[in-house]
Amino acid sequence: RFRAACHVEGSSSLLFCAIIARAKPVMASQLRGGAGATMQDLGRWACSEGGSGPKVKFSDTTVRTVFSSERIHGTFEEGDIIFSVSVRCLMHPAAATTDPQYGAAMTALSLEDGVDDRTLLVLFLAIERERGASSGWSPYINSLAAEVPSPLGWSNAELVYLAGTRLEGAVKLQHEALCQQTEVWAPRLFARLQEQVEQLDVSDLTPGRAAASEMLALVNRALTPERVAWSRSCVWSRAFSLYLNGTKTTAMVPLGDMLDHSSRALVEWRTDDAADTFSILSHESIPAGTTVYNNYGAKSNEELLLGYGFVLEPNQADTLHVQLTVNKMEHKIEADEEHNINGEPATREELLRRCGLRSDHFLRHDDPLPDALLDAARVYLMSSAAAYMCACVTGGPWSPHDAMVMSADLCTSFRVLQALTRLFTADLERLNSGLNLADDSSFHDGPVRKFVVRMVNVYRCSQLATATAALETLRELSRCLICRLGEGERERVGANSAGSGFLAINVLETKKSEDFETAYQAWETELGIEKTAVEELPVLEGPSVLGTGAGGLRVTVPVVVGDLLGSVPEEALLVATTAVLKSCTTFANTGEEAALAATLFLNAQKNDLNQWGPFARRLLSAPTTAAAFQEDILAILKTTSLGQEALSARQTYDDEFTSLLAAGVLPRCINTTVGMATYARARVAVERHSFRLPCEHQATLPPMVAGRLALAPFVGSLPRALDDIAGVFCWSRRLNKANYIGSCGSVWRLELRARCQLGVDALLVAPLEGSDEETRLFEVGSGSASFPPPPLQIQIDDTNFPRDDTSITSSTNCGHRLPQSSSTTPIANKWHTVEILLEPVDEDSEMRQRKKNLLRSTGLGEAHYLTLPPTPARLCAALAVCGAETEAILEVFGASLTGALFSAHSSAVVVTVDGHTSAPTSKSIGGIHKPGLVELDSLVANTPEFVSPSYKSGDNRMPHKVSTADDDDAPATINAFALKMLLGNSSMFKRARKAARSLLLRMLRLLPKEVDVESSWVNSPEALLQGNLQRAAVFGYIAQHRAIIEHWIEELTPLPSGISVDGRSKRRRDQV
Repeated sequence: RFRAACHVEGSSSLLFCAIIARAKPVMASQLRGGAGATMQDLGRWACSEGGSGPKVKFSDTTVRTVFSSERIHGTFEEGDIIFSVSVRCLMHPAAATTDPQYGAAMTALSLEDGVDDRTLLVLFLAIERERGASSGWSPYINSLAAEVPSPLGWSNAELVYLAGTRLEGAVKLQHEALCQQTEVWAPRLFARLQEQVEQLDVSDLTPGRAAASEMLALVNRALTPERVAWSRSCVWSRAFSLYLNGTKTTAMVPLGDMLDHSSRALVEWRTDDAADTFSILSHESIPAGTTVYNNYGAKSNEELLLGYGFVLEPNQADTLHVQLTVNKMEHKIEADEEHNINGEPATREELLRRCGLRSDHFLRHDDPLPDALLDAARVYLMSSAAAYMCACVTGGPWSPHDAMVMSADLCTSFRVLQALTRLFTADLERLNSGLNLADDSSFHDGPVRKFVVRMVNVYRCSQLATATAALETLRELSRCLICRLGEGERERVGANSAGSGFLAINVLETKKSEDFETAYQAWETELGIEKTAVEELPVLEGPSVLGTGAGGLRVTVPVVVGDLLGSVPEEALLVATTAVLKSCTTFANTGEEAALAATLFLNAQKNDLNQWGPFARRLLSAPTTAAAFQEDILAILKTTSLGQEALSARQTYDDEFTSLLAAGVLPRCINTTVGMATYARARVAVERHSFRLPCEHQATLPPMVAGRLALAPFVGSLPRALDDIAGVFCWSRRLNKANYIGSCGSVWRLELRARCQLGVDALLVAPLEGSDEETRLFEVGSGSASFPPPPLQIQIDDTNFPRDDTSITSSTNCGHRLPQSSSTTPIANKWHTVEILLEPVDEDSEMRQRKKNLLRSTGLGEAHYLTLPPTPARLCAALAVCGAETEAILEVFGASLTGALFSAHSSAVVVTVDGHTSAPTSKSIGGIHKPGLVELDSLVANTPEFVSPSYKSGDNRMPHKVSTADDDDAPATINAFALKMLLGNSSMFKRARKAARSLLLRMLRLLPKEVDVESSWVNSPEALLQGNLQRAAVFGYIAQHRAIIEHWIEELTPLPSGISVDGRSKRRRDQV
């Protein structure tokens, strides 16, 4: 019943654009009758119905504009009346449904799904307009413009100017809604009126029947597409949302809709049910002779143009809409097909809700990159392990700060900046695409009206300004983040130098790498590669090399945005040959990558320095990733998740090599074993360093390799994680050395230009902070491994060691406060995780699916991450669900979890036992399964109380890690669940803890036993490693894997009688 329009602060005046269509004489002449006479008739009619406007008058020169005839004495506390009209003058749905002729048909139509107040009002206005002078609202209807300048009434030629904007889609939706009103609801209303007429007595030949027939003819004339379109435009541009008799409704308000909009006007809309009036009051003093304004609210130009047909320039309330989704944020989800089809819980959306964040944001020019947008992007792009840890925190709302703390690592931060930079860059391209379709000064009112072009340009320019300001803010954040990246990289190198100083140097390999570097540098010089502001980091084997030994760039001179960092000629770019591409068409989605790897492989075999030989040999000499490790190293890893992932990729590479060899693409004279190993390194180099060359849209003769997947010397050393953040690739057409365009050399050069300000010695290398050891070894390379320091350096401090019922708060920095356990192996990478995928193995597929449904719907999830400090409650609860032996037990679980959800979210969550909702049923404990690779049914073979009589143990192989599966993380307050279950059925939970401990013990026993890794760090590391970086990285990975599992096992071990939690801490110190 009361609405006070918000006051927009700021002293700068808002210019109400002259491009408003109703201010144009041509629009004024289209009003029914004379403009002045029509307004006078409207005023007299409103006064005769009990309305008043004692301090205002209509303008004699401007159509539908109101001035103050005397000072309006409004104050912030008490308003002064501008207009007051009787509720009888308002056009609203209740008036339509009570009409004596078609009220019954309107009432019946209002009960249909999809019919709202605005739809009834549109049809009502169209019919009353056709009634003409016989309508009780004819003075008001005659005052309405014959044409509304909103985009709904624009021609197709004018709508082209909205291409690439959000309004383009919004106008299409408006047209679809209009079609529904004209093709569905209008005919349906007419049909109901026909039914009323047909129900009249056939013998009734009185004037009543004739009047009914005349009414049908009138409605038929009124509901044509053109008239309904006019009515819809009037309703959407002029209707008020107000309360009548305590009910919210939509109404057309005579006199009230004549006030133009000002975001600074302080007005109040007030309904007085006792006096039966609706009034607009001013809460500010307005001098006599001043234009009087309404306030539609803080609306952007997008809303104003779509709904009212005008824009403001400038508009302090203007916004740029940004919608974040997993696809837009380019978060790659790698999960098996079955789990994607079944659909895991939307963890990211749940975390957004818990943090009070949203996926859609409206950015203002004065705040183009709000913290809420950055925090939401972090939630979308944090690792699956971080999302899991967030979900393990106790229930209740979070602040957005918590999301930032849980994902404040460099890897997540760079993903956020990269995704947002690409998003806003795409917005700029989209908005710029139609900005200058034509100069508005070249148009006269014709097929494309001048005011339409100008309004669209004002709207686009405002959106562009906000997107540009957001990109500027992102550039500053990128500069700060790159400074932090350099500091962290130098610290990493120093730490690795101390932790792996025992690592022997392979003199022969080092000499070979140096020879490759020398040949490569000579090749770069000969081709004319420009190193303007950066230099390449060396490609060397070793744990203490900048850039992990896989390359990178170092800034040599200060640069600003747009400065040239370096360039290479087109002829230096390595792309797959046409013949090789044709041979790789059978490789499905990896054909182009395989073709480029084969081309790299072939060039590495050549000795001709005029080709890409030096470049190819340098790439293949760099430290590689796990998929290309030596066979003896992969044999050590075969029972780990990293090993299974690497072996799977290696098998794919070997199959590709065999196919290429059979097709004659690769020479048969080479040793097959050596060839496979070399091809695997080439394949890894392509995955790590290749990128898509930019397309040149404006050139009549673009580069021949534009848009191709390529490997580039020098500029290609920019890590892919820093693309569009530190630098951007573009083409430039230059004169050759002879200063004319001829046949001597390429005239196209690929340039790398700075995307942000960079200082001297800034390092452009792959970020590692925030990635676990498995991701580093599989995606970055062996040089990125973390080497644990000797265990004698451990400082024991577990006074704050969190127990099972202790939550991870934001102060723990994403759980990175590491406790010490009885293990003698320290943890070097605090982001290291052990990933487990639970899957029920019931023979009954329906029961198996019900269990999965329960895991997902309750938020327990199937993917689990072992991190430090241990938080086993969620894993145990999931195991308890998998181990439910009867439907009755599962029903107990469903009730317990439903209660926990209700208490955590204050909303009922129904868990029922059926195949389509959320409560599965099963009879045996879930194994850990990666379809097509491994099964681990035997992990729980030592817990017979969880095994049904039909349960059969599988083989003793290690579970496979499913990496970064966004939907595998569960979205709930897991500790709250566990506590509920513990209180409600402690025996079940104890059994689940026992099953979890048994599972982890089996995983621990399956870790490689070829070498006693822990003792080797102290006793004889030199003899063990002998300079083999891959072996050192692998044993470091295994050691950290083992330490995490041991922490969890100890956490799950029951306390001996008489020993408290403090006693366990003392025992841990004594053991160490």
